[in-house]
Amino acid sequence: KRRVGRCVGDPAPGSFSKGQQVTCWRAVATPVAAAYNCGNPEGYKIFDPRDEVSTVLGRGDGTVENGGILLGVAAGLLCVLVPVLVVLERRAKRRVAAKSGQEEAGSAA
Repeated sequence: KRRVGRCVGDPAPGSFSKGQQVTCWRAVATPVAAAYNCGNPEGYKIFDPRDEVSTVLGRGDGTVENGGILLGVAAGLLCVLVPVLVVLERRAKRRVAAKSGQEEAGSAA
């Protein structure tokens, strides 16, 4: 099992026997992206790298989903807070206007 870039637990039994011919993949460009989990700098792999990347993309680590949720929450908060702030600002202006009107009336008397 892999957790945050390191293996945990006992190693799995080998899938290949000595001398067996297998299909290999080599990276087209280096450095190799971390999603491919290459054990060498050249990017040679025995297992199909598309499987690893599709697993990572399928899982998505929740980044896109969490981003969408946070965007929705932020938009909802804005829809609520902006009208509340507008109402509070109007009330404050009315109080200031009323207070200055009272002061003018008091000084005229």
